[in-house]
Amino acid sequence: LVKFGLGQKANSQDYNGPWGEGVKCPYSNPPFPDGTTVYTGSVPSAMTTDAVNYLRDVNIKLFQVSETRTYSSLPNVYFVMRKEFHTWHYSGGKLLTGCWTGVTVYQYINHP
Repeated sequence: LVKFGLGQKANSQDYNGPWGEGVKCPYSNPPFPDGTTVYTGSVPSAMTTDAVNYLRDVNIKLFQVSETRTYSSLPNVYFVMRKEFHTWHYSGGKLLTGCWTGVTVYQYINHP
């Protein structure tokens, strides 16, 4: 799950669905969106805000891919986000395993 920074805290809406700690995910996430890989670089605050908003948007369906996004602190890098299952996250500094809805950020390998 996206690390909530800048005073943002997870709430029950962030973990929507009948899953949680100790629960097996009902199905696997689909393959990465075409032409992307999981982003593992630095996370600007605007990206965190976008991911939290994407997660909390009730109009965004599970596995729905966002429009392409860019961030001024990461020039010439293009991203999409997808709401999907995460099998772990940290809560209060403690690693929890199970199944939660989260947002994964994907970076385009080449420009879209």
